[in-house]
Amino acid sequence: IVGLEGAVAACERLDVPLIPVGGLGENLLIEGLGDLGDIEPGDLVRIVPEGVTLPAVVLVARKQNEPCANLRIYHRLMPKELFGKRGVICTVEKEGTVHAGDRVDLVRAPHD
Repeated sequence: IVGLEGAVAACERLDVPLIPVGGLGENLLIEGLGDLGDIEPGDLVRIVPEGVTLPAVVLVARKQNEPCANLRIYHRLMPKELFGKRGVICTVEKEGTVHAGDRVDLVRAPHD
């Protein structure tokens, strides 16, 4: 998953057009949780449809996704700008259907 806020901030700092949806290789682009740089392994990302209390989808964060050199097509410094903000690699704990506009909740795992 990729946080829209991280991509927007990187593009603004580098003064380049916004990276198109899918341009970071994301399977899910979310808005409202920032750049996702503070998500840690074990944290849960829950996708909750409007008007529903239980999540339709639950993802378990595994690790931060490091930016690769392919992102230089947008700007030569894009990998550096997105370091720690490129998104999160997750596994699916509960699969379901996601729709634009669904609420995204972050549930922190207990960390030492």
